[in-house]
Amino acid sequence: MSKKLFRTLFLTTTSLSSVFVAAQCSTNNPEPKKPEPEVTPAKPTDDNSTNNDSSQAVSNINFERFNSEIIESATNEYPSVFVSRNASQFFISSFIQLVAQLQLINKQETKRPYNDVIYLIDTDVNSYAKTLNKEPQRFNFESLLAKYQDVALRNYNAEYNSENGQLLLSDHTKYLNNFNFVGYSIFPRKLDELKAYLKPYLDKGVSLFDFYIPDISFTAMDKNTRDFILKHANKIVILSDGNAQPYRFINDNYIKWVKGQTTHYTKEELLKAWDSLKTDNPTEIDYHYFYTLDEKFRIYNLSGDYDAFFNKDLEENGFSWAKLNIYDYPLNYTQVAKNIPQLNEKEFLTDYNKLINLENKKLEDLIVYGKENLDKSKKNLVFIGSSLFRKFADGTWRIKTDTQSRNELHAYFDKIMKLYPPSEYNYLYKLHPVYKGTDALEYIKEFTNNHESNAIILDPSVSWENMLALDMQELQSNNSLLFDKDDFKNNTSKTKLFGIQPTSTVLLSTLVMLQAQFNISLEQAKLFVDPKNFPLSDNFNIIKRDFHYKGTQGQTANRKELYEVYKHFIDTGLFPALDEFPAMSEFLKTNN
Repeated sequence: MSKKLFRTLFLTTTSLSSVFVAAQCSTNNPEPKKPEPEVTPAKPTDDNSTNNDSSQAVSNINFERFNSEIIESATNEYPSVFVSRNASQFFISSFIQLVAQLQLINKQETKRPYNDVIYLIDTDVNSYAKTLNKEPQRFNFESLLAKYQDVALRNYNAEYNSENGQLLLSDHTKYLNNFNFVGYSIFPRKLDELKAYLKPYLDKGVSLFDFYIPDISFTAMDKNTRDFILKHANKIVILSDGNAQPYRFINDNYIKWVKGQTTHYTKEELLKAWDSLKTDNPTEIDYHYFYTLDEKFRIYNLSGDYDAFFNKDLEENGFSWAKLNIYDYPLNYTQVAKNIPQLNEKEFLTDYNKLINLENKKLEDLIVYGKENLDKSKKNLVFIGSSLFRKFADGTWRIKTDTQSRNELHAYFDKIMKLYPPSEYNYLYKLHPVYKGTDALEYIKEFTNNHESNAIILDPSVSWENMLALDMQELQSNNSLLFDKDDFKNNTSKTKLFGIQPTSTVLLSTLVMLQAQFNISLEQAKLFVDPKNFPLSDNFNIIKRDFHYKGTQGQTANRKELYEVYKHFIDTGLFPALDEFPAMSEFLKTNN
């Protein structure tokens, strides 16, 4: 089903049942693919310029398909299985699904005994044992397990609570099976490990599940595990782990595979093949073919319209059968319930905020250092950090020993202070989670050349996207720290970002969130995410640690790095053009 046609379908539904029926009927009446927009791919050359038409257009971000995914999984009879990995964007999109599905499942008049939620999570991110002991962790599943009942708890007959429980949280097979006592890490490494997590349901004869999987986890699984998922999938929903989707999951894996194929299948043939996987006589076809089967296999990204980049190329090279629909998922969890009338907004926000440890908190509450430096009458400058200059394994600081990079960083920060005087701007820092405790202040001290006394440090463990969502919510009461109610209306923005690594996912996620929240164009969103504040280093590689350059080598290498990461978004007008990111040497000469 096309994005446009689905949007129409969703908006005409008014109840859980009607949405569910409409979604189910689409299997028998597949809709034509969406028309592809004309795209002229840009090349990473010196004359690469901004696509003004695209950058001026108001965002086309749309979450109806994602919202329907929630309702569909909440109203069918199958458990939802989230095969998570430690990635901020996956946690945001999957937690939205998790919390919303549980609320809707619990509201069903007729209880389907196994329509539950199974959430697999890295053992070093969240421990089930610590959750039961009420120990503080990055995420707090305690209230959800208490509210919806814990499937993993067993009675005196050693039977799982699968009949009444609605949430199974696991980071280790020891809670569910004796399979080698394996801790969950990134994705199930063997089929027996996955079966161990699903044991309470497999033992009850449940054979189909709704699988929610990160893109690069799905392709990295061994064949037996992936084949099991395909055999037991009512549907597969691919969620993005970040920047890797376009160039690793699509370009390096899917497109490479497509261009080696000499045959393809109709939608009806693919549906028959999909259904045959659930029988003892399956039709053996490569799993990549199912990527186009929109009825059973759906792919999501924070900005799905980049699919035009690949679809145009596939069309021109005779592979139109392989074109994909990539749908949008939301990053601002505070807006989700506003667009799904079946959800109780207050209940959703309470559950979600408890889960991410942000209950009753504002952005100001996430300041861990320098709160006394905050002056609400000033504008804001927010440093978006990375782990590029993290400590070596022996504990010594890269940023102290790498004098070549250090000198450039100091010159960069000196220029930033001239362009944005501390007398007029609050200097906030959102660092990578690797900088914990006193390391955060030490890093800022070295990066700013001893200007840490003015720093306002935000909690590095909280995702920037969740911080942004929290503060956007404060716009309703005119208490936002980062935004003014008149932002973007008169080419103004109360806040600007700055940093040394423009390849960070945060740039794209912030642009997308701004466009969705304020209904503005990319050009307007760049008032907040100004490419000029993210110059490309002449001296160090912006992705690889400990790579240095001389002369023009740095610019050549770093422009290539930036283009490789974002070319699919750049060439479809969803991200600023390469020439908008200045060379560091040019940035240091600028006067405004």
